[in-house]
Amino acid sequence: MSILFLTFFILLSAVGLGVFVFFFLKKKEQEYISKSLNMSLFLVTMPQHGSGDEKINSREEKTLIGQMEQVFSNFLSLKKPSFLEKIIYGPSRITLEIASQIGGKDICFYVAVPGYLESSFEKYVQGVYHKALVEKVPQDYTIFEPKGATAGCYFKLSEHPLFPINTYKSLDKDPLSSITNSLSKISANEGAAIQIVIRPSSTAWKKVGSKVLGRVKTGQSVKVAIFESSKSVLVNVLESLFEILRGPATKEKEAGEQSSIDENVVKAIQSKIQKPIFETNIRILTSAPDEARAKEILGHIENSFGQFSLVVSNGFSVVHLKNKSLKKLVYDFSFRNFNSYQKMELNIEELTSVYHFPTHYLETPYIKSIKTGASEPPINLPEKGLNLIGTINFRGEEKEVWIASKKDRRRHSYFIGQTGTGKSGLLQEMIRQDIENGEGVGVIDPHGDLIEDTLANIPKEREKDVVLFNPADVERPLGLNMLECETLGQKDFAIQEMISIFHKLFLAETMGPMFEHYMRNAMLAVMANKENPGTLVEVSRMFTDNLFMESALRKVKDPMVKRFWLKEWKEQSDSNKSEMAGYLVSKIGRFIENSMMRNIIGQSHSGFNLAD
Repeated sequence: MSILFLTFFILLSAVGLGVFVFFFLKKKEQEYISKSLNMSLFLVTMPQHGSGDEKINSREEKTLIGQMEQVFSNFLSLKKPSFLEKIIYGPSRITLEIASQIGGKDICFYVAVPGYLESSFEKYVQGVYHKALVEKVPQDYTIFEPKGATAGCYFKLSEHPLFPINTYKSLDKDPLSSITNSLSKISANEGAAIQIVIRPSSTAWKKVGSKVLGRVKTGQSVKVAIFESSKSVLVNVLESLFEILRGPATKEKEAGEQSSIDENVVKAIQSKIQKPIFETNIRILTSAPDEARAKEILGHIENSFGQFSLVVSNGFSVVHLKNKSLKKLVYDFSFRNFNSYQKMELNIEELTSVYHFPTHYLETPYIKSIKTGASEPPINLPEKGLNLIGTINFRGEEKEVWIASKKDRRRHSYFIGQTGTGKSGLLQEMIRQDIENGEGVGVIDPHGDLIEDTLANIPKEREKDVVLFNPADVERPLGLNMLECETLGQKDFAIQEMISIFHKLFLAETMGPMFEHYMRNAMLAVMANKENPGTLVEVSRMFTDNLFMESALRKVKDPMVKRFWLKEWKEQSDSNKSEMAGYLVSKIGRFIENSMMRNIIGQSHSGFNLAD
């Protein structure tokens, strides 16, 4: 009975443990995906041209490439997860990508960082590359052709991680040149991406490397030294006990088998461990209308990584995937997962050789770059003012842009841009702010759309302040007498403005001093009646209606104006009067012969006062 109970208990425990492990792994996968989706993706573009002094710059190309090491050093202090977070989420990771997406030929450089690094990443990059443009990508890109084929692979180190690969410091040209050239040869209906996922190494590689070097310097072979240094404490204890049992004779025999010191190996390991190390995944995915073309593109990109191989040290070997393994690779690529089974250890120099932002020496076509420079906002930019006209986002810092005062506004503004770029929208917003601030606003719109939008923005408390002057409203025409004035100075100004309007409307050869002379005296005559000032309609009557002229002259007090009409005009022959009247009236006719215009400018008193 007790055996049966014990068997049942063991089975029940096993089932319970199995269920727990199943749901734990399911939960872990969900949380890992959630963390992947919360990563922030940035597009990094660099200036296309350098300073112009190529003789000096060519010597600094490797220095420019090496600046990427400073960017990577910022990722060494990634937020360390707690023990539970590490089990559920895994360590934090950074994703670096060089991609040519479907539908375009641009080669873009992307970096995906954890959400908590979003505000810091731009500063990391621009602290090193001052002219770089770092833009957050709101929607992820894709390299996959929906009805096409996909090919993929990942890299692993051909030798032990303690051995370095070839780096940019020993290569004759920028290693990025070969990689990007392989991407530049694909067409718009094809896609490809190189994805590098990194996280700080949890292994004390410097300590391991020092142990290996110590053993190698005593004459031990490299392979044995690496094996001995990588063993756990328990294994070392057991082997020590075993050596005691074997006796001194065996030790002397092994000592005789020790090899000579290989100085090249020592230097190689030293160069590897002297810089911080990242655990790294490198994967390549390509997409094309058919499988053969996808594999061909993959082969070109794979070949570009051959430059990193060193005969006496290390290099990359390719692992091709298909079927379920390829689907898993696509899954990891899409969610930017770190796959521990594909892990390699690369130090910062090696990582920089594989991925760095393009310099202006890189001649690969189609690399997305900055066409124009970005300038920082002025230091004395006002923080408040009359009108908020927009915001500036420079290196992750957003500042408001204000027109500081009415004095600044009176210096005039000129908004230029293509249709649909927001010129009317900017004006509409400035008008809305003025209205809400209780200011007087005059909007002149030849199309009408801006007027309708402005009317929609008028608050209820300012409805009675509105004057809507619509010339097309023939049933309720609003009067606008352009000859109405209150002071002598206003009178001279109004006359001069009217004459300048005529000069703009008619050809210069049809105008002259006689036109100005006659028109000026006619307008001064009709404007003399302050209670019922004349209009442009009455100006023509001064030359064609003697009774009206005599009536108007009764109000005129200016002797020069009276002299013109009573002497100069009356002494003209009838033929000269007729010719001059026809010449003048033909010019005014454009205003008074149109009924819509006449109903507006023919009213003695304006329906509104522009100054008010």
